[in-house]
Amino acid sequence: MKSFKPLIALILMFSLFASCVNKNHEKNDGEIYLYPEYAKGFYVTKSSSGDYTLIVRNPSDTTQVISRMELKKDDVKDSNTACCFSITHISFFDRIGCIGNMTGIPDSNLFRGADILNKIDRNAVRIITLGAGTKTEVILDLNPDFLFTSEYQHADFSTITSAGTKVVPVLEYLENTPLGRMEWLRLFGFLMDREEMALSISDSIIKRYNNLICNDMDDADRPQILDASEYNGYWYAAGGQSYVTTFFRDAGFDYVWKDDIHNGSFAVSPEEALKQGMTVEYWRFVTDCDADMDITLDFVRSSNQYYDKFRSVREGKVIACNPTGSGYYTTGILEPDVVLQDFILAREGRDGGVYYKLITK
Repeated sequence: MKSFKPLIALILMFSLFASCVNKNHEKNDGEIYLYPEYAKGFYVTKSSSGDYTLIVRNPSDTTQVISRMELKKDDVKDSNTACCFSITHISFFDRIGCIGNMTGIPDSNLFRGADILNKIDRNAVRIITLGAGTKTEVILDLNPDFLFTSEYQHADFSTITSAGTKVVPVLEYLENTPLGRMEWLRLFGFLMDREEMALSISDSIIKRYNNLICNDMDDADRPQILDASEYNGYWYAAGGQSYVTTFFRDAGFDYVWKDDIHNGSFAVSPEEALKQGMTVEYWRFVTDCDADMDITLDFVRSSNQYYDKFRSVREGKVIACNPTGSGYYTTGILEPDVVLQDFILAREGRDGGVYYKLITK
């Protein structure tokens, strides 16, 4: 038995070490405090002292932690000021009644026609970007509590963080479900001490969205839909696991590339796009044009010489969106239930869409 004593001692030492590691891990991470139902890109833990840890991770690969931020309980308050790099962030702030907390916004020239900008007092905010560049000196001068970015790699904000501003990556655009993107509202609600409001809003949207899903439709009754467009000589289609194809499935469509594995868009050959376009009944068409412009089939035909060959164009079954006029990239992200209703109306041949409209002539 003597020969087993060193082994037993080793096991006991290892168990003690593991116990210490686990306790330290618990102490650092705390208990789960906020864990969204659909959004995969963030969660919050709370320690026994009442402080928080915000974890931001890549929604497409949740093993990739992008940011780990320690927050004192006093850091979470409704008086926090903020700058943002995306027009979408302003919509999140607006929905929880905190748009007045914005002190810095992105270059508005990139967002022509965005109604959300009309809600901002231009005299009370400053522009913190110039094209794709960052006006670091302006951000330092504003000294906001939080800077919300869309960056998750190859970005250096050390100068800004060293001045005391907390930089929060917002990666909602990497979520591959509509409800996942919307649920980032809870992150903004948490940081601005509007947590209950954000939860109430998101729960209502989730309920309305799920009540609309066309689960009971047989596959044979689902009309096919295409998502492929030409851009600068190349053709791109929505990936089978992407954000927009979730709308297709939930609205009762059969997406032609539903078995594709991409989370975003992917390149297709002109020949394949044309082949599908000539036979598929419905087609999603998105184009930025003047805010007050109504998209017509003639406009669609004039956009590309091949579009006139699409069955959807010939039969007047184009489901079109003008993001400039509709606010699809701003308010649309917080109204996935409305977007889903648009697709259902289009499939049923009815008018009344808010973000997407069925173009029949």
